[in-house]
Amino acid sequence: MVEEKQMQAEKKRASVKEILKQLPTKTLPIVQKKEIKAEKKQEGVINKELTTKVVTEKKKIAKVSERKKKALADLVNLLNKSKTIIIASTKAVPSSRLQRMRKDVKDIKIVMTKKNIMLKALEKAEKNNVKKLSEHLVENFAVLFSDSDAYDIAATLVKQRSKARAKAGQIAPFDIVLEAGPTDLPPMFISELADLGIKTKMEGGKVAVKEAFMLAKSGEKIAPERADMMLKLSIEPFSVGLEPVAAYDSKSDKIYTELKVDPEGFLEKLKKAMQEAMSLSVNKAIPTKETIKLILYKAFSQANALQNKIIK
Repeated sequence: MVEEKQMQAEKKRASVKEILKQLPTKTLPIVQKKEIKAEKKQEGVINKELTTKVVTEKKKIAKVSERKKKALADLVNLLNKSKTIIIASTKAVPSSRLQRMRKDVKDIKIVMTKKNIMLKALEKAEKNNVKKLSEHLVENFAVLFSDSDAYDIAATLVKQRSKARAKAGQIAPFDIVLEAGPTDLPPMFISELADLGIKTKMEGGKVAVKEAFMLAKSGEKIAPERADMMLKLSIEPFSVGLEPVAAYDSKSDKIYTELKVDPEGFLEKLKKAMQEAMSLSVNKAIPTKETIKLILYKAFSQANALQNKIIK
Protein backbone atom coordinates (compact mmCIF):
# COMPACT_ATOMS: atom_id res chain seq x y z
CA MET A 1 0.00 0.00 0.00
CA VAL A 2 2.75 2.44 0.98
CA GLU A 3 4.62 1.76 -2.28
CA GLU A 4 1.47 2.30 -4.34
CA LYS A 5 0.80 5.65 -2.62
CA GLN A 6 4.43 6.74 -3.32
CA MET A 7 4.11 5.80 -6.99
CA GLN A 8 0.82 7.71 -7.30
CA ALA A 9 2.41 10.79 -5.67
CA GLU A 10 5.35 10.64 -8.13
CA LYS A 11 2.94 10.47 -11.06
CA LYS A 12 1.00 13.48 -9.77
CA ARG A 13 4.20 15.50 -9.35
CA ALA A 14 5.31 14.59 -12.87
CA SER A 15 1.95 15.56 -14.36
CA VAL A 16 1.98 18.86 -12.45
CA LYS A 17 5.43 19.63 -13.87
CA GLU A 18 4.20 18.95 -17.42
CA ILE A 19 1.19 21.24 -16.90
CA LEU A 20 3.39 23.99 -15.48
CA LYS A 21 5.72 23.77 -18.48
CA GLN A 22 2.80 24.38 -20.85
CA LEU A 23 1.52 27.44 -18.94
CA PRO A 24 2.69 30.93 -19.96
CA THR A 25 5.88 31.85 -18.13
CA LYS A 26 4.34 34.98 -16.59
CA THR A 27 1.77 32.95 -14.57
CA LEU A 28 4.44 30.83 -12.86
CA PRO A 29 6.15 31.57 -9.55
CA ILE A 30 9.80 32.71 -9.78
CA VAL A 31 11.19 29.44 -8.32
CA GLN A 32 9.29 27.35 -10.86
CA LYS A 33 10.50 29.60 -13.68
CA LYS A 34 14.11 28.98 -12.66
CA GLU A 35 13.55 25.21 -12.51
CA ILE A 36 12.06 25.13 -15.98
CA LYS A 37 14.90 27.26 -17.41
CA ALA A 38 17.49 24.97 -15.78
CA GLU A 39 15.78 21.89 -17.23
CA LYS A 40 15.66 23.42 -20.71
CA LYS A 41 19.32 24.42 -20.46
CA GLN A 42 20.25 20.88 -19.41
CA GLU A 43 18.29 19.45 -22.35
CA GLY A 44 20.15 21.81 -24.66
CA VAL A 45 23.54 20.69 -23.31
CA ILE A 46 22.60 17.01 -23.72
CA ASN A 47 21.38 17.57 -27.29
CA LYS A 48 24.58 19.45 -28.13
CA GLU A 49 26.72 16.62 -26.70
CA LEU A 50 24.75 14.02 -28.67
CA THR A 51 25.12 16.03 -31.88
CA THR A 52 28.90 16.35 -31.31
CA LYS A 53 29.20 12.60 -30.73
CA VAL A 54 27.23 11.79 -33.90
CA VAL A 55 29.39 14.13 -35.99
CA THR A 56 32.59 12.67 -34.49
CA GLU A 57 31.44 9.10 -35.20
CA LYS A 58 30.56 10.02 -38.79
CA LYS A 59 34.04 11.49 -39.28
CA LYS A 60 35.63 8.34 -37.88
CA ILE A 61 33.55 6.14 -40.19
CA ALA A 62 34.51 8.33 -43.15
CA LYS A 63 38.23 8.03 -42.26
CA VAL A 64 37.98 4.23 -41.88
CA SER A 65 36.13 4.02 -45.18
CA GLU A 66 38.85 6.03 -46.94
CA ARG A 67 41.58 3.81 -45.44
CA LYS A 68 39.76 0.69 -46.63
CA LYS A 69 39.35 2.12 -50.13
CA LYS A 70 43.06 2.95 -50.30
CA ALA A 71 44.06 -0.49 -48.93
CA LEU A 72 41.83 -2.15 -51.55
CA ALA A 73 43.25 -0.02 -54.39
CA ASP A 74 46.84 -0.76 -53.28
CA LEU A 75 46.14 -4.51 -53.17
CA VAL A 76 44.58 -4.51 -56.64
CA ASN A 77 47.60 -2.61 -58.00
CA LEU A 78 50.03 -5.13 -56.45
CA LEU A 79 47.99 -8.07 -57.75
CA ASN A 80 48.12 -6.66 -61.27
CA LYS A 81 51.81 -5.72 -61.45
CA SER A 82 53.59 -8.44 -59.37
CA LYS A 83 55.14 -11.50 -61.03
CA THR A 84 54.62 -13.75 -58.01
CA ILE A 85 51.92 -13.61 -55.33
CA ILE A 86 52.04 -15.96 -52.34
CA ILE A 87 49.47 -16.60 -49.64
CA ALA A 88 51.37 -17.55 -46.47
CA SER A 89 50.08 -18.72 -43.11
CA THR A 90 51.09 -16.54 -40.14
CA LYS A 91 49.88 -19.02 -37.52
CA ALA A 92 51.95 -18.82 -34.28
CA VAL A 93 54.21 -16.11 -35.78
CA PRO A 94 54.62 -13.19 -33.33
CA SER A 95 53.84 -9.74 -34.76
CA SER A 96 57.34 -8.58 -33.74
CA ARG A 97 58.82 -11.32 -35.93
CA LEU A 98 56.68 -10.23 -38.89
CA GLN A 99 57.83 -6.63 -38.48
CA ARG A 100 61.48 -7.78 -38.46
CA MET A 101 60.92 -9.86 -41.61
CA ARG A 102 59.47 -6.86 -43.40
CA LYS A 103 62.74 -5.01 -42.75
CA ASP A 104 65.08 -7.95 -43.42
CA VAL A 105 63.57 -9.18 -46.69
CA LYS A 106 64.19 -6.49 -49.29
CA ASP A 107 62.74 -7.95 -52.51
CA ILE A 108 59.50 -9.27 -50.98
CA LYS A 109 56.61 -7.01 -49.96
CA ILE A 110 54.67 -8.52 -47.04
CA VAL A 111 51.10 -7.22 -46.66
CA MET A 112 48.76 -7.93 -43.76
CA THR A 113 45.10 -7.47 -44.62
CA LYS A 114 41.61 -8.69 -43.72
CA LYS A 115 40.05 -11.59 -45.58
CA ASN A 116 37.05 -9.61 -46.90
CA ILE A 117 39.33 -6.89 -48.34
CA MET A 118 41.56 -9.51 -49.98
CA LEU A 119 38.54 -11.23 -51.52
CA LYS A 120 37.33 -7.92 -53.00
CA ALA A 121 40.83 -7.20 -54.34
CA LEU A 122 41.00 -10.61 -56.02
CA GLU A 123 37.61 -10.00 -57.64
CA LYS A 124 38.89 -6.72 -59.11
CA ALA A 125 42.23 -8.19 -60.30
CA GLU A 126 42.87 -8.20 -64.06
CA LYS A 127 44.39 -11.70 -64.21
CA ASN A 128 41.70 -14.38 -64.11
CA ASN A 129 43.66 -17.24 -62.55
CA VAL A 130 44.97 -15.08 -59.71
CA LYS A 131 41.36 -15.00 -58.43
CA LYS A 132 41.76 -18.69 -57.54
CA LEU A 133 43.97 -17.66 -54.62
CA SER A 134 40.69 -16.96 -52.79
CA GLU A 135 40.37 -20.74 -52.35
CA HIS A 136 43.60 -20.77 -50.31
CA LEU A 137 42.97 -17.95 -47.82
CA VAL A 138 43.56 -19.49 -44.39
CA GLU A 139 42.44 -18.06 -41.04
CA ASN A 140 45.65 -16.10 -40.34
CA PHE A 141 47.53 -15.07 -43.45
CA ALA A 142 49.84 -12.58 -45.10
CA VAL A 143 50.16 -11.78 -48.81
CA LEU A 144 53.64 -11.73 -50.33
CA PHE A 145 54.38 -9.83 -53.56
CA SER A 146 57.64 -10.18 -55.47
CA ASP A 147 59.24 -10.41 -58.91
CA SER A 148 61.29 -13.44 -57.80
CA ASP A 149 60.43 -17.09 -58.46
CA ALA A 150 57.95 -18.69 -56.03
CA TYR A 151 60.41 -21.39 -54.97
CA ASP A 152 63.18 -18.83 -54.39
CA ILE A 153 60.78 -16.95 -52.11
CA ALA A 154 59.89 -20.20 -50.31
CA ALA A 155 63.62 -20.87 -49.77
CA THR A 156 64.05 -17.34 -48.37
CA LEU A 157 61.18 -17.92 -45.95
CA VAL A 158 62.89 -21.10 -44.70
CA LYS A 159 66.04 -19.09 -43.93
CA GLN A 160 63.93 -16.52 -42.08
CA ARG A 161 62.43 -19.09 -39.71
CA SER A 162 63.47 -18.81 -36.05
CA LYS A 163 63.66 -21.42 -33.29
CA ALA A 164 60.89 -21.67 -30.72
CA ARG A 165 60.51 -23.44 -27.40
CA ALA A 166 58.17 -26.38 -26.87
CA LYS A 167 54.81 -25.92 -25.17
CA ALA A 168 52.82 -28.56 -23.30
CA GLY A 169 50.48 -30.45 -25.61
CA GLN A 170 52.35 -29.66 -28.84
CA ILE A 171 53.18 -32.55 -31.16
CA ALA A 172 56.89 -33.35 -31.34
CA PRO A 173 58.10 -32.74 -34.95
CA PHE A 174 60.86 -35.37 -34.52
CA ASP A 175 62.50 -37.44 -31.76
CA ILE A 176 63.63 -34.89 -29.16
CA VAL A 177 66.66 -36.39 -27.44
CA LEU A 178 68.67 -35.00 -24.54
CA GLU A 179 72.21 -36.08 -25.40
CA ALA A 180 74.71 -37.28 -22.79
CA GLY A 181 77.14 -34.62 -21.65
CA PRO A 182 77.43 -31.42 -19.58
CA THR A 183 74.59 -28.92 -19.08
CA ASP A 184 74.40 -25.41 -17.61
CA LEU A 185 72.01 -26.51 -14.86
CA PRO A 186 73.07 -26.04 -11.21
CA PRO A 187 72.82 -28.94 -8.68
CA MET A 188 69.33 -27.86 -7.51
CA PHE A 189 67.81 -29.39 -10.69
CA ILE A 190 69.10 -32.94 -10.07
CA SER A 191 65.86 -34.04 -8.36
CA GLU A 192 63.70 -32.69 -11.24
CA LEU A 193 65.82 -34.55 -13.78
CA ALA A 194 65.66 -37.72 -11.66
CA ASP A 195 61.83 -37.48 -11.55
CA LEU A 196 61.82 -37.66 -15.35
CA GLY A 197 64.15 -40.68 -15.28
CA ILE A 198 67.24 -38.81 -16.46
CA LYS A 199 70.49 -40.14 -14.99
CA THR A 200 72.89 -37.40 -13.95
CA LYS A 201 76.22 -36.67 -12.29
CA MET A 202 78.13 -33.58 -11.24
CA GLU A 203 80.91 -32.11 -13.38
CA GLY A 204 82.62 -28.83 -12.51
CA GLY A 205 79.79 -27.69 -10.28
CA LYS A 206 77.16 -28.27 -12.99
CA VAL A 207 74.79 -31.15 -13.78
CA ALA A 208 75.91 -33.56 -16.51
CA VAL A 209 73.71 -36.17 -18.22
CA LYS A 210 75.09 -39.72 -18.02
CA GLU A 211 73.05 -41.31 -20.84
CA ALA A 212 71.05 -39.97 -23.77
CA PHE A 213 67.38 -39.58 -22.85
CA MET A 214 64.26 -39.42 -25.07
CA LEU A 215 62.27 -36.35 -24.02
CA ALA A 216 59.56 -36.82 -26.67
CA LYS A 217 59.02 -39.18 -29.59
CA SER A 218 58.12 -37.89 -33.02
CA GLY A 219 54.34 -37.48 -33.39
CA GLU A 220 53.63 -37.64 -29.64
CA LYS A 221 52.24 -34.87 -27.42
CA ILE A 222 54.84 -33.17 -25.25
CA ALA A 223 54.10 -33.56 -21.52
CA PRO A 224 54.04 -30.34 -19.41
CA GLU A 225 56.96 -31.37 -17.16
CA ARG A 226 59.09 -32.30 -20.19
CA ALA A 227 58.28 -29.05 -21.99
CA ASP A 228 59.34 -27.22 -18.81
CA MET A 229 62.61 -29.14 -18.68
CA MET A 230 63.31 -28.40 -22.37
CA LEU A 231 62.97 -24.71 -21.56
CA LYS A 232 65.47 -25.02 -18.70
CA LEU A 233 67.88 -26.93 -20.93
CA SER A 234 67.47 -24.34 -23.76
CA ILE A 235 66.17 -27.01 -26.13
CA GLU A 236 64.08 -25.36 -28.87
CA PRO A 237 62.67 -28.10 -31.12
CA PHE A 238 60.22 -25.95 -33.05
CA SER A 239 60.61 -23.19 -35.60
CA VAL A 240 58.25 -20.36 -36.49
CA GLY A 241 57.93 -18.39 -39.67
CA LEU A 242 55.71 -17.74 -42.66
CA GLU A 243 54.44 -20.99 -44.17
CA PRO A 244 53.66 -20.77 -47.95
CA VAL A 245 50.16 -22.08 -48.71
CA ALA A 246 49.73 -21.24 -52.39
CA ALA A 247 51.45 -19.14 -55.05
CA TYR A 248 50.39 -17.53 -58.30
CA ASP A 249 52.97 -17.15 -61.08
CA SER A 250 51.97 -14.56 -63.69
CA LYS A 251 54.32 -15.92 -66.37
CA SER A 252 52.78 -19.39 -66.38
CA ASP A 253 49.41 -18.03 -65.19
CA LYS A 254 49.17 -20.96 -62.74
CA ILE A 255 48.57 -21.60 -59.05
CA TYR A 256 51.14 -23.73 -57.18
CA THR A 257 50.45 -25.36 -53.80
CA GLU A 258 53.49 -27.61 -53.26
CA LEU A 259 55.91 -24.96 -52.01
CA LYS A 260 57.66 -26.59 -49.07
CA VAL A 261 61.40 -26.22 -49.49
CA ASP A 262 63.97 -28.05 -47.32
CA PRO A 263 67.48 -27.02 -48.51
CA GLU A 264 69.30 -29.22 -45.95
CA GLY A 265 67.09 -32.24 -46.65
CA PHE A 266 67.50 -31.70 -50.40
CA LEU A 267 71.30 -31.54 -50.02
CA GLU A 268 71.32 -34.81 -48.08
CA LYS A 269 69.19 -36.50 -50.76
CA LEU A 270 71.48 -35.14 -53.46
CA LYS A 271 74.57 -36.50 -51.68
CA LYS A 272 72.93 -39.90 -51.30
CA ALA A 273 71.90 -39.95 -54.97
CA MET A 274 75.46 -39.07 -56.07
CA GLN A 275 76.92 -41.84 -53.89
CA GLU A 276 74.48 -44.38 -55.33
CA ALA A 277 75.19 -43.23 -58.91
CA MET A 278 78.96 -43.50 -58.39
CA SER A 279 78.58 -46.92 -56.80
CA LEU A 280 76.50 -48.13 -59.76
CA SER A 281 79.00 -46.67 -62.26
CA VAL A 282 81.98 -48.38 -60.59
CA ASN A 283 80.34 -51.76 -59.88
CA LYS A 284 78.82 -52.09 -63.38
CA ALA A 285 81.94 -50.62 -65.08
CA ILE A 286 80.00 -47.74 -66.65
CA PRO A 287 82.73 -45.12 -67.13
CA THR A 288 82.13 -41.43 -66.54
CA LYS A 289 84.46 -38.49 -66.09
CA GLU A 290 84.01 -38.73 -62.31
CA THR A 291 84.38 -42.53 -61.97
CA ILE A 292 86.86 -43.65 -64.65
CA LYS A 293 89.82 -43.56 -62.24
CA LEU A 294 87.91 -45.61 -59.64
CA ILE A 295 86.90 -48.18 -62.29
CA LEU A 296 90.50 -48.55 -63.49
CA TYR A 297 91.80 -48.80 -59.92
CA LYS A 298 89.21 -51.52 -59.15
CA ALA A 299 90.10 -53.42 -62.33
CA PHE A 300 93.82 -53.17 -61.53
CA SER A 301 93.24 -54.43 -57.96
CA GLN A 302 91.12 -57.35 -59.19
CA ALA A 303 93.75 -58.24 -61.85
CA ASN A 304 96.51 -58.27 -59.21
CA ALA A 305 94.43 -60.43 -56.90
CA LEU A 306 93.74 -62.89 -59.74
CA GLN A 307 97.41 -63.00 -60.74
CA ASN A 308 98.46 -63.77 -57.16
CA LYS A 309 96.00 -66.67 -57.01
CA ILE A 310 97.35 -68.14 -60.30
CA ILE A 311 100.98 -67.91 -59.11
CA LYS A 312 100.12 -69.70 -55.88
